[in-house]
Order: sequence, then C-alpha cells, then structure tokens
Amino acid sequence: MITPFERRSLGQGSEISRNWVHAALTYSLGGALSAGALGGLLGAIGKLLHNFGTPRELWLVFAVWAGILGFRDVGVLSFPLPQRQQQAPYHWVRQFDYFSVLFMWGFFIGTGVSTYIVFGGLYAVLAAAVVSGSIGWGSALLIAYWSGRSMSVWLAPFVERNFPARDVRLAGIRRSKQFQRMSAGALFLLSVTGIILAFAEQRLGG
Repeated sequence: MITPFERRSLGQGSEISRNWVHAALTYSLGGALSAGALGGLLGAIGKLLHNFGTPRELWLVFAVWAGILGFRDVGVLSFPLPQRQQQAPYHWVRQFDYFSVLFMWGFFIGTGVSTYIVFGGLYAVLAAAVVSGSIGWGSALLIAYWSGRSMSVWLAPFVERNFPARDVRLAGIRRSKQFQRMSAGALFLLSVTGIILAFAEQRLGG
C-alpha cells in the first residue's frame, strides 16, 4: 500500500500516476543491480565448484536441497532459514530525497538475504545460480526473481484503488497456509527440474 510518505512525495491528483512510474522504475532498478551482482558472484563461485564436481552431481544436490526446502515450507520439516530479521532502514526518508530512498531500498532488498525470509524459494534460486556455474546465468536468474518480487510495487496503485488496505492484509494472514502450499509446490517442481537437468547433463556428457 502507498504510505503517507509516498503520498506526499508523489504529489497530487494525476501527478501521482506520472510519478509512480518513475518511482517504481527507480526502486526496481536498485533491486536489479544488487540482485544481478549477487547472482553473478554466486555463478562465479559455482564455476569454481565445477572443478570439484560434475554438473550432474551438482544438479542432483540441488534437487535434494529444493525438495528439503519444499518439505520445510509444507511443514513436514522444521528448521530456521538464515536471514537478517530487519526491514529496509526507514530513517533514510529523513536523510535523502524520495527517489534516492527508493533506489536505496530496492538495492537493499534486491539480494533477498538482507531482510526477513518466510519461504524457502529464495534459497533454491540462490542454489540454482551457484549450480549454473555461469556469471551471466546467475545474474539473469536473480534479476528475474527480483522482477517477480518487485511486481507488487507496480501493482500497488491498482490494488489500492480496488481493494481496501485492511482487506489485503487480512487476506495475506488468512491464506498463509495456501501460500505455504504454493511455495512448496514450486520447490518440488524445482526439485524435479534439477533431476531432469542432471540426467540431461549425463546424456550430453556421455
């Protein structure tokens, strides 16, 4: 939802719509830069790991890891995910102009690991970036993941016009189990994908 700070910064009337595009682009760009940098770093690390294991072995490890995360999200397994339990610093709004704050918030959140993590999907994506062994693919993967996360910013004006903020928050609380099942389903699909890629690597290598 749009905060009072954002309302003041975006202006009045039709000016809000024009400035919102600028604001969403600024936020998205900040996140894309940090996500791409992290993805490239993980891809470079994965390239080194390829010296110690075959792509087939690494994709099988990924498949097992994604499956474990899926069982965690559905509640069969229980273990904490490494995370920094903090929000993006709000005090920046008193120190910097609005669009600078948006860029910094995006950059801060873009890596995914700098704030709260509820579901295991992020750690499967990070693992896939490593297993890819490619700086380019690692960057592209993390940027794509960030693009999905930042979509809520682009949709916020539409949601606010059509749904009361209280209803949106309550829906998120009431449907938490549904979100867990969706996350687990995606992780199991990633696990199957990892197995398929492992056998594909075996055939290509053979």
